[in-house]
Amino acid sequence: MLESLIGLLAIIAFILGLYAIMNYINYRIVRKFDNTVSYFEMLIPFWNIYLIDRTALGKPYAYYYFLGSLMFIIVLSKVTENYLHDNIIMLASNIINALLFATPMALIAQNLGKNLWVYWGLMVVPSVINIVINCIVTTIVMLVLAFDKSKPTSLPDGEKANHSIDKLG
Repeated sequence: MLESLIGLLAIIAFILGLYAIMNYINYRIVRKFDNTVSYFEMLIPFWNIYLIDRTALGKPYAYYYFLGSLMFIIVLSKVTENYLHDNIIMLASNIINALLFATPMALIAQNLGKNLWVYWGLMVVPSVINIVINCIVTTIVMLVLAFDKSKPTSLPDGEKANHSIDKLG
């Protein structure tokens, strides 16, 4: 009994550690555009996704993209619940989920002076191959965006970046 409890606590600690690391990477990316965002804001579930969408799309569009993609994912999960053994439907579901995540990250890459299509492809194409490969490639892409020395060339609203919250809305 004690061993299973310790094993469960180790699994929970591992998952929370991965969550903290991935959100630190997201924090580094968002921080390039908005110096007022704190790491603790990035730890709040769903708010961190909105902050990434706001960085990529701008304030008025991020709200609608976030809510629309969230509702779409909920509906998609309910639809695919009955088709778990159908590989085509599950592949289509994985591709749609990857597209919803890849689009804001590719726009952020473009605002950092990188090629939009390369980053978009790097985040979508591996989802067709394998979920493990997708996780590895996505993590590498996000690490490059987070820790390289690139600076924002423009903000989502088309204004020049100056690292100010006033420009983000």
